[in-house]
Amino acid sequence: MIQESAILINLIITIIIEFPVLLLGSQKPVRSGAVTCVLINLFTVPIGMIVYRDLLPNLVLVESGIVVVEAFLISWLLGIPYRRSFPLSLLANGVTAFLGFILYSSY
Repeated sequence: MIQESAILINLIITIIIEFPVLLLGSQKPVRSGAVTCVLINLFTVPIGMIVYRDLLPNLVLVESGIVVVEAFLISWLLGIPYRRSFPLSLLANGVTAFLGFILYSSY
């Protein structure tokens, strides 16, 4: 079973990285961006970690699914068109995955 501390650490790092991307890209108030970022990642980070570990150990496929799910959630929660939320989700998750790869490969 994935340890709760690993999920919490990944969640915090993800929110710290994705919040500025979401805020700048959506041009919504800080509070809306923060709440949206936290809610979305509370949903997707644990699921992504479990799916990667137990079902599909392919980071590209798991991240691709997360990008699509988060794009729909961003569009729905912030009321922005999907054509704006998808690139935003792709950028936020791309930055997070890249920095995560750098961070974890250095250990």
